[in-house]
Amino acid sequence: MALQAFDLNFDQRFAALDDAKAAFVTKVYGTLALSLIVTTLACGFTVANIDTMRPFAKVAGFITLGMVILSIFVRLKGIFGWAFLWAFVTLIGISLGPLINAYVSSALGLETLTYALGLTATIFVGLTAYVRFTGKDFSWMGGFLWMATLGLIITSIAFFFFPSPNLYYWYSWAGALIFSGWILYDTSQVTRQYFQDNNVVGAVLNLYLDIVNLFLYLLSILSGRSRD
Repeated sequence: MALQAFDLNFDQRFAALDDAKAAFVTKVYGTLALSLIVTTLACGFTVANIDTMRPFAKVAGFITLGMVILSIFVRLKGIFGWAFLWAFVTLIGISLGPLINAYVSSALGLETLTYALGLTATIFVGLTAYVRFTGKDFSWMGGFLWMATLGLIITSIAFFFFPSPNLYYWYSWAGALIFSGWILYDTSQVTRQYFQDNNVVGAVLNLYLDIVNLFLYLLSILSGRSRD
């Protein structure tokens, strides 16, 4: 029954992309992989020098929040766009340093961290393959995902004033589901809107944020289970 809803027939699902789209997709995912490597290196450096870098990590967290807000209103293109991207992924790595250090410092935490990384990679690859296999356009999810993400932000502010570990566990599940939805949306847009706009930086930045947020929510879920 579900197969009838696919946008492409069997041959089209496995048809090669035309040269222009193939080059664009290669550039997007190659840059995405490099971005994740840069974040890992920056995070590793912060963890290795945690006492010195801890104050910088807090500042980096505030800067990246401002950069996310800026990216909503400013088109990232040209040299500015690329400089913005590399600065952003480096600062994210620095800001994650203290959190990752807390997990690396304990055996149980390191195991949880490993599971979260593995699950994030599995989910991202699986959802990306699904979009490619079905040929579906998930742009219809955009409005819902924006509203759901706004709900996450408002709820996180509420937790700051009224903390509840039990409710936060289910909040983390909601966050993981929403950013899995964002992966479907942004992946389907790579060969559509991002390609039409020739917006490599925008595609990479959005996919990168999807992965990082999914990882953090999965880490929270697994941490909650380990405390039970």
